Order: sequence, then C-alpha cells, then structure tokens
Amino acid sequence: MNKKKSLIGSVLLLFGISSLFLFYSYKVAGESEGDSSDTPLADLLTSTNGENIEVLDYTDLAITQVSDIYKEKNQNKISDKLTKLESEHAYTLENPLVVSNPYLTNTTGLYVYFTTEEATKITYTIQTKGYASFSQGLANDDNEEYTKTHVYQIIGSIAGLENNISITSTSESGEKKTTTITYTPPAYYTTDNNAYTVEDGTSTTELSNGLYAIIGNRDEEKGRATYYVDNDGIVRAEIPIVGYNSLRLVPTDDQQMYYAISSSKIAKINRLGKVTQVLSLANTDYVLHHDFVLSSDGKTILALATSKTAEEEENIVEDRVVKINLLDGSVSEVVNFETLVPSLYEQATDLEEHSNNIGKLDPIHLNTIQVVDNGSIIVSSRETSTIMKLSLGQSSEDAAITYMMADDSIWEGIGEYRHLLLTKTNNFLSQAGQHSVTYETDETLKDGQYYLSMFSNNSTVMDSRSSSYDWENFGMDTTAKERSSMGETSYYYRYLVDETEGTYTLIQSFKVPYSAYISSVEQYNDNIIVDSGAQASFAEYDENGTLIRRFSKKSGTKFIYRTYKMSFNGFYFA
Repeated sequence: MNKKKSLIGSVLLLFGISSLFLFYSYKVAGESEGDSSDTPLADLLTSTNGENIEVLDYTDLAITQVSDIYKEKNQNKISDKLTKLESEHAYTLENPLVVSNPYLTNTTGLYVYFTTEEATKITYTIQTKGYASFSQGLANDDNEEYTKTHVYQIIGSIAGLENNISITSTSESGEKKTTTITYTPPAYYTTDNNAYTVEDGTSTTELSNGLYAIIGNRDEEKGRATYYVDNDGIVRAEIPIVGYNSLRLVPTDDQQMYYAISSSKIAKINRLGKVTQVLSLANTDYVLHHDFVLSSDGKTILALATSKTAEEEENIVEDRVVKINLLDGSVSEVVNFETLVPSLYEQATDLEEHSNNIGKLDPIHLNTIQVVDNGSIIVSSRETSTIMKLSLGQSSEDAAITYMMADDSIWEGIGEYRHLLLTKTNNFLSQAGQHSVTYETDETLKDGQYYLSMFSNNSTVMDSRSSSYDWENFGMDTTAKERSSMGETSYYYRYLVDETEGTYTLIQSFKVPYSAYISSVEQYNDNIIVDSGAQASFAEYDENGTLIRRFSKKSGTKFIYRTYKMSFNGFYFA
C-alpha cells in the first residue's frame, strides 16, 4: 500500500513539475496569440446578439492578432469611431448607445453612453439564467457621484448566454428610472469555462466584496488572459493579453491601471477599456519577469528583469531591477545582483534544472518587488529563500542592501553578508522559496515597523547550489536537488518587521495547499486571499486563517500564477 501511494505521488509530482516547466517556458516564448481560426479577431471578441447592440467596423485597423489591439494608434482610431457614434443621436437612458467591447480589451464588456436632463448616478444589475445576479454602481470621470453625461463600461455579462441588464438612474432627490437591455456576448476567447468550482470551508465569516483578478491562468493551448471572478466563482470578465501574464494590476491616481501584456510590454488602460499607453522594452537590453510596481511618486515603474546581454554572454538570468520612465518610456538599470552580492555568484555555479531557465545560471531568481519609498524597495529571492530591503540610487552601482531576512545557514560561508540578517524574535521555520512578499503599513505601528506577508512555498529549490547546500536547518536532511519535489504543505506567513531593533517576528501562519513554485497571498480588508498556484486554485480565509471558500477551475487549467482581490471602486465601480 505504501509503495502504491508513493508511486502515485511521484507521478502527480512529475506531472506538476512538467506543467510548471510549461508555464515558465511559455514566458520566454512569450507571445501567444490564441485562436488560430480564420474568423477575424474582432468578430471573436464582439457580438451583436441582443437588443440594439452595436459593433464597430474594424476593417480599416488591420487587427489580426492580440498585439494589434495593444497599438495606441488603433485604440485612438477606435475612440474616434465611438465619438462619431455618440454625435449621431441624442442617446437617453431609455435609448442608450450600447457597443460590444469596442476597445477589444474585455470580451464580454459593454460600452454604454447616454445623457440625462438632470444629474443622476447609475447602478446596474445583470441577471443570467442559472447564475447568481451581479450588481454594481458605476464610476464617472473624477469620481463625481452625479452627472448628466454618462459613459461607462459595464462588466459582468456571462459569455455565450443571454444576459438581462437593468440600468437604473437615481437623481439627487431620489427619483429612479430603469431601462433593461439584453445581450449575449461571444464565448470567451481563451477559456471554455464560465465558472470555477467552489468549496465552502468551515468559517462563518462573509466573503469580502470585490472581484478576484486571476493572473497567469494557463489554460491548455489557448491564448493568455486575465480574468475577473466573483464570489460565486463566475467569470465576469476576460482581458486578453499577448503572452506571458499580467504580473499584477496596478491602479493609478488618474483612474487608470497598468498591467503587463507580454514579457516586453506593459499597458495602461482606462475604466472604459481604452489602452492609453504602451511601455515597450522590446528594443532595450531587458526582458520582464515575475513582477513590477509603481514608484511612490507615480512617475516610474520598477520592474524585475533579465539582461539579454548577461544571458547571452554569462548565461545569467532574472537578477536585475529596471526603472521605466512613464513620460518618455526610457529604461535604466537600478539593481544588478551580480555586482551587489558577487561572493554568491562565485559559489552558486550549478545550473538551473526546474524551469524554463534549465541550463542557465539563476543564483538569485527574483520574484517580487515592493516599494517602501522612492529611495528603497523590498525584493524576494526564491533561489536564496531571502527577503531583502535595498536602497536605490540613479544606477545599479548605487544600489545597496539595507538588510536581509533568511535562515542564517543560507548565507553561511558566502562572503560578508550574514551581518545584514535581521534577528528572529521567536522560533519558527524560515520561509523557503517564498513568493508574493507584500509590504503593509499600519498607523498603530511604531516608526521603523511594518508587516510583510508572503506565500512561503516551503519548497527548497536551490539548483544553483544543489551540490553544496544542505537543508538541515529546514528539518530536511536532503540536498536541494532531492528535496525540490517532496513538499507536502505550504504556508501563509506574516512578519512584523522592526528595522529600529533589527528584528522580525512571525505573528501569524497557517497551512495552505502545497505549491512548489509561483503562488500569492493578499491581506484584503479583514480577510486573506491565498493562491496555491500549482494547485490551480485560490481561496479566501478569515482573519484567523480558517477557510471561507476555495475556488478551482473545472478543467484545463494547469496552474494560476497569482490571484489578487480588488474592489475596483473608483475605476469601474462607484
């Protein structure tokens, strides 16, 4: 019986590692364009099925693949077409202009335009047979609650089914008027499923309000997209992208949002679905990977990157941080770990064996970046199971390590870095192979204190030192090479960091489904969102770590890179 269990487990683990290999290799290939049929792409992403639903004419735009959608010139021409349509009639609540996914950035989205005689606010409800209803208030430009001119993107219609959409205007005096439209969107472009399966836990806490943003969902051989999923597991939006994954969704102060659309491009999109800016690294020395974040002054993006030159000449990958200027798109390197921790590179000389980087030197393998202020960042290194705070300057030569958080044994015998390690104040198993480290502040904390939460994969993958490092301090008398596929559980970890005292304390932890790679956690309102990436599932827990509900894909999905919950208030919703 034990041998049979072991064999089954080994087969499942082999399948999981193979799937993860496909995930990482897909990143480098990068640009999958999805459906290969002869049907024009715009026809696959729009539908006239419904009551007075308009579809734009795209024949003059030469949109044949997803990358064409993300061309600013095409988006501006689409905007001109909408402006022309709006000027042709006096659209009212009773007779609104309704256009199917005009910017081609949300497969089931609707663009709605009308005016009212007095200032009103707008709410809507979508009802679809066999599914829970979906209701939201709609945000206006500058988040004005009441207005006479109404331009919105309605999200939430379910693909391939008839949706009854009730749109209600409410005046400042409380007078209400409602109109109803019907709409049957096209099937989703990148998935055949309209919903995730759900499993309720034992917690009686209510799920938080918002939508789960499913990032890096790898679904068979179809194209790539980011999905919005509601609390019932229903897919409410599909955002097609060119390749790789969106990394994260980053809201801005001007009611817009950044997300990656490939390993070389980041797009900025507004609440109506229009792409207003595309930042490209295609003609630079860098390729994006894993993560990016907006600087605290909102003027630059800081992103994790691989240097093409370093990969070509030294076989080194995933160890740089670059700064992207949002005004002119210029790219500069601000961190190079090869010069920051040279002693590590002298000893971490074994080649990668477990991802798309097979055969490469991957001594650091950055997977998260967080901004503390304009002069410092926090990064996560999977390969060294280390979290680091860095101070930044104008170039990578100015970067310096402020501190590190890791098991002491990781850095034993590696240069003069151990003095940078913060001290644990309680006894716990150090994070191992952690992902999605998140920086959080609280006004009740003292100066120099803050929280760091993370998905501790409990995966001891360190191919770069597989011949020299032993994981005994982690309770395993095996080498990294042997341990890499033997994990049984992962953890949610939350630290209280005290820079003034030079300490960190594990203040909360609980077990979560095992994932050797990828995955994410998020402190959202009073609940905790956890994505066990290799399990292709995500879940919401209460503040004590008790499961409220788990979501998993019905079929096809090999893994989910990250899941973050977002209210989208002030963006789509009011």
